[in-house]
Amino acid sequence: MKIFRYILAFLGILTFLALYIIGSIAPVTSVYLGRQVPKKYVEEIKGLKLLRHGEKIVYFYSDGFIDIKDGMYFVTDQNVVAYNNLWEEPETIIPFETIDSISVD
Repeated sequence: MKIFRYILAFLGILTFLALYIIGSIAPVTSVYLGRQVPKKYVEEIKGLKLLRHGEKIVYFYSDGFIDIKDGMYFVTDQNVVAYNNLWEEPETIIPFETIDSISVD
């Protein structure tokens, strides 16, 4: 019976560590304002060529569980951008000048 307790304790610790690691590397599911976007996210966005030189992020959100490339959406001072590496065409970049109107219900 004692070995059973050790096995349960080990599995409990292993589960806790796994959840802790996932929680610490997963993107925060909240909207970042401009300068609050983590540098590693901005570098990844630039690496994917989703941000032009001089373009600034105003709002950023990611619903990716572990990697922001699984889903990120942001508004810059020039464009609205949606990216998901699971889509047939992963990136959608919509310049402001092509948007006639927006409505939110």
